[in-house]
Amino acid sequence: MSFPPDAGGPGQGPADTPPQETPLALCSRLFVRQPVFDEHLHTWGYAVTFGPELRQESGAREDCAPDDLPDPVPGIAAGLISLADTLFGPGRKVLVNFGERSILDETPYALPSERMVIEIPGCDGLPASAAQALNGFRADGFAVALDLGEAARADNAVRASADVLLLGLDDAERARGQARALPKGGALLLARGVDDIARLALARRLGADLIQGDFLFCPETVQARRATSHETSRFRLLAAIEHPEPDFDELARTLGADASLSFRLLAYLNSPAFGFPERIGSLRQAMLMLGWKMLKNWLRVAVLTDLAPGPTARHLLLLSAQRGKFLELLAGARPEGRDNPDEAFLLGLFSLLEPLLRMPMTEVAGHLPLPAPLLDALTGREDNRQARWLRLLKAYEAADWEAVETLAQGLGVAPLTAAIAHYKAVAWAEAVFSGT
Repeated sequence: MSFPPDAGGPGQGPADTPPQETPLALCSRLFVRQPVFDEHLHTWGYAVTFGPELRQESGAREDCAPDDLPDPVPGIAAGLISLADTLFGPGRKVLVNFGERSILDETPYALPSERMVIEIPGCDGLPASAAQALNGFRADGFAVALDLGEAARADNAVRASADVLLLGLDDAERARGQARALPKGGALLLARGVDDIARLALARRLGADLIQGDFLFCPETVQARRATSHETSRFRLLAAIEHPEPDFDELARTLGADASLSFRLLAYLNSPAFGFPERIGSLRQAMLMLGWKMLKNWLRVAVLTDLAPGPTARHLLLLSAQRGKFLELLAGARPEGRDNPDEAFLLGLFSLLEPLLRMPMTEVAGHLPLPAPLLDALTGREDNRQARWLRLLKAYEAADWEAVETLAQGLGVAPLTAAIAHYKAVAWAEAVFSGT
């Protein structure tokens, strides 16, 4: 079986480019979305953190020019919310920190009230007119979030406007005192900085309704163990996918014998994201229509999903796919070809296998069909170029913009390139998971 070239056309589906209506403001600032979970650890929404303003750099290979943009903070917020389903998934809340000027200028009215949670700045010196504006937003269906420490200093009008109270857990004793001192009434309590299992337990003891932090990266138990038979079969499928000259007929037979993967592949291709004129009804037709590059990336993500099923793994799986696409796009943007985009995708995709499988990466690495430099980076054995790509990922997700700038410069990546690659990677990962 031979595959058509991975060119444009209807076979591309949710490929590497964002929707054509992408607001230019999205290219003007770094931003990162950080998940907010409910008490059952399902994704309730996302908190958006913005980085510094970016400018077009000479020689940068970009597909948007952010020059002469009006008021970049409200502009990028409007851009994000206008593509809320693409970037955050249907129905999820989006928490954005608006400045005082944006509140007074009634900027949030440009955005859909049912999706927005307006995080207000520090209350010291917040004028009465801003408090009045917040009450107006609430009356029109917007939700308002207020830091729990700020709430103690806020006037009654501002305090009464809060639908969500934000509690930082960086200092456990202070968090306990704040939670005791201010009954939350009917407001939801969102605990931030929940970066490990101990803080997750603390957040629950304090009555948190919502949770934000990196606790999923630190599972309760990571233990050496042998791979199960199911995991072994999935690792073998990965090895077949990564073979330099894959046997497509054999791959079609393998997929045909796997009801779960077959069903999901056909459902994915028949989703609205592709818009094929006729329904795809067979695996052979699916493989021909999709093209090998896109099929390979879909299979990688699907196999990873099978390795770590369950609702609490969904965010890590989605983030794994997002990381893979982000690094693939950055590697492909470098004209000298120093980095292999396909290997960069795998580096990001497999970077969270330790918390997903609850196995040490050193144990998982023995099953992965990867070149030695990638394995060395994933296991921490060597501080090579691939390890620096992983540090760039982590700095971006932590909104450590100074580290992002330093690492990107060392890797030869313009910050603007990173901003656009990140947006495309988020949109691609959401499309893949909504299709599967």
